[in-house]
Amino acid sequence: MARTRESVLLEDRAQDGPFGLDPYLVDAPPRSALAAPIIGKGRLSGVIYLENDLARGAFTPARVEVVGLICTQAAIAIENARLYGELERQVEERTAELRHANEALVRLSRAEQERREQEALDQRAVISQQEEVIHALSAPIIEVWYGVIAVPLVGVLDARRGEEIMERVLHRIGSASCRQVILDLTGVESVDSETGERIMRIVGATRLLGASVVITGIRAAVAQTMVAFDAGLKELTTRATLRDALRAYMRSEGAGGFSTRR
Repeated sequence: MARTRESVLLEDRAQDGPFGLDPYLVDAPPRSALAAPIIGKGRLSGVIYLENDLARGAFTPARVEVVGLICTQAAIAIENARLYGELERQVEERTAELRHANEALVRLSRAEQERREQEALDQRAVISQQEEVIHALSAPIIEVWYGVIAVPLVGVLDARRGEEIMERVLHRIGSASCRQVILDLTGVESVDSETGERIMRIVGATRLLGASVVITGIRAAVAQTMVAFDAGLKELTTRATLRDALRAYMRSEGAGGFSTRR
């Protein structure tokens, strides 16, 4: 797959084919298996592997196409994460440059000081623009299934980010046929009462537009904090992982069942 960049579909008795000597297929041969590459900008970023132990031919051409769409969205998300890291590094470098420039202002003449101040203003404008981009990339909206979008949250959910995320989610629901929103908190290490309230505001606003909300990836520390201040837990639908939430949705919609195994 690393060489051909093409999906591999294995049907019943896959152990008799070219992968017959693979230890995994020898020990536990699946009835159906599909491996699809995640390719972004010509680079192989990863592989999605799906298998079904119950039925042969579980991966129809339509489902293979859907997996291909998921791979495309995953490649975009991975590339955005890389870009996020690079932009964050640039912001830190520009911030350090700005601090040194400000320290030097007191030692310059008025004319020189005015020139340096203008440079500092220009740098602040660049930093502000980069921060806007970082805010947009820190919570990408990914369509993981027909009518289902996932919003992975990373880092601190302050007031500004909370409003931006809610606005983007509501806009996406209003402009597309979206029936479910999955808020993934895997990247959120801790929350306080204000963060919990912002999450509940996003949940409430989403429901008002007719979409259901599932929260996934809640860490133990986050769960303890939310229980402590009772962040509307009775109104929340949660799943352990984004995959579990997507699987539950597919079952409820009668999209067919297949299991994933790492």
